[in-house]
Amino acid sequence: MPATLETHEERRGSIYALSNSSSYSNLAESFNIHHDILPNKPNEPNFKLGLEPIDGACFRIDQSSSEPAHINVFLENNTDQRQTFKIKTTLTEKLRAKPPVGLIEPHSELSIRLSYNGKEIPDGLHYIAIYHIKLQDQSDHELKDLREFWKCHPNFDGVRRIVLNFEIEFADF
Repeated sequence: MPATLETHEERRGSIYALSNSSSYSNLAESFNIHHDILPNKPNEPNFKLGLEPIDGACFRIDQSSSEPAHINVFLENNTDQRQTFKIKTTLTEKLRAKPPVGLIEPHSELSIRLSYNGKEIPDGLHYIAIYHIKLQDQSDHELKDLREFWKCHPNFDGVRRIVLNFEIEFADF
């Protein structure tokens, strides 16, 4: 069955999802969207949490405003175990995630706000990577400093990379 690209409309905007894709290279060639899909690296575990948007996020940059461009990413822990997550980005100087690390309780959802503080479209491919670890017997004391926890636990249970797209919004005259 050939790969298809389906548009999904939902409460948080338009997202694109892939179905019946036989391979990444075939899909990229078919739709010329090689920059919108970032598969996991070999031997990286699949992402086990719910995530929206699925395959890309778009910042709409208003050059006439001093405010950063914002988008929300929704993370859902649909497992029976507490999870910790961290977010890394390729745009460390101009992109901030709030919160950049955190805990998410079983069967709950969390909104992560991404803020891009640039006024130009950055060169190259940019993305965020969301990592998660399921928590076993860690005490609240061990989890008090999550940044330190992540330094001590470099192996993660899942990762997902979301491609960041950028558009300039022009003022209506």
